[in-house]
Amino acid sequence: MKKTFKIPMSILMVFAIVFSALNLSVFAEEKESNDEYNFELVQKDDNIVIAKATHENGDELYATLDKATSEITLEAVEKPKGLLKFGDDKTTKYIVKAETIDPALDVVDVTIIDETTKSELRISPEYVQAQLPVLVPVVTWGGRALLLWLMEHALAMTIAGITAYVATDLISDIRKSNKNYWPAWIRNNNVYIGGDAFDTDYQAVGWVKTANSGEYNLWARTEAKAKEAANKAAGTNVWHQGKPTDGHYDHYHPAKPLVTDPWVVKLDNHLWY
Repeated sequence: MKKTFKIPMSILMVFAIVFSALNLSVFAEEKESNDEYNFELVQKDDNIVIAKATHENGDELYATLDKATSEITLEAVEKPKGLLKFGDDKTTKYIVKAETIDPALDVVDVTIIDETTKSELRISPEYVQAQLPVLVPVVTWGGRALLLWLMEHALAMTIAGITAYVATDLISDIRKSNKNYWPAWIRNNNVYIGGDAFDTDYQAVGWVKTANSGEYNLWARTEAKAKEAANKAAGTNVWHQGKPTDGHYDHYHPAKPLVTDPWVVKLDNHLWY
């Protein structure tokens, strides 16, 4: 008669805990996909926007945009792993230095800095997912996508290190300002205005003269100032009527005068007001 050997339950539990504690992500690359995590808005008002991503393994990532300072931060909350999930949550806070977060063009170029260790993580078009350090997995799986989602729902974008907001959020403040010009861009039939004005009119005109491009535009406090900047940038101007309900606004284009018909060459820059 054969003997039956029984393995005590306590030993089975030890094996289960040991194997579940292994970081299985080293065997399979964790791809960034909306199928792996869910987004939600935690808070959205005139002062702050907070978005949250929850990974399928329970980890959480929070992204915050402070509209008053245009500061962007991340907070990663890593849940205990293993069969019994013993231990406390691990929370890590990061500062986001953004060069570009452009939801319309799906472009992210940021440096994420650990507030405690000061270690840096670069996410940009040149740095693919496979090259990112595994030291901060909760940031690598959700950081890029969550930052895009945050800015999209905040009606904001960052370009050339400047955080801009949809025009309707800033127009009333601009009309009360003693500044004259703000950098501006157009995305998805909306005009976005940089939160900080140019210190001088000379700087603003220089911004327009950077290139004949729809990426170097201004929002002017008054129509007179818009026309003035257009003339200074290229010699004369062309006026276009807008339709604010569709995200378009009355504006001028800088134009170079010609001595023959058609008399002017319109440039691509916009000067809204």
